[in-house]
Amino acid sequence: MRRALEAFLARNENRFRSLFLKATPLNPDGSERPWMEVLAAAGYVAATPAGNFRPCLRVFFLDDLFIATDLLVHDDEDQVFSLMLEQVFLVRSMDVRKGDHVLELCLGSGVNAIAASRRGAARAVGVDLSQRALTFAATNAA
Repeated sequence: MRRALEAFLARNENRFRSLFLKATPLNPDGSERPWMEVLAAAGYVAATPAGNFRPCLRVFFLDDLFIATDLLVHDDEDQVFSLMLEQVFLVRSMDVRKGDHVLELCLGSGVNAIAASRRGAARAVGVDLSQRALTFAATNAA
């Protein structure tokens, strides 16, 4: 799945952003179709009857991370919110040293715990009441 996301982003960042951030259905060209099929199998996109693909979630590319969250139209109480500028700032400026322990409350997508662990935290723990958030965080970490 990561390879499909990387290849799609590298080929055309505008089409990646249009699909995953603006929720614009994509009519894939020949080289994009295999990537869309991989992403459909993972639940990131869904095929439409017209042969296009629509996003099932939002995908952000932050530094070297792909972070999935709910679509903006998902408005249930268990919504996993999109990345905000404050999270991007925190991820890029957090001072985590090897051996530090990090706790992320209200885990959501898990972006902060994931970034901390990649920066050398001995242990990064995230907690959330929402099973949906825990699933997003686990998928994003994988």
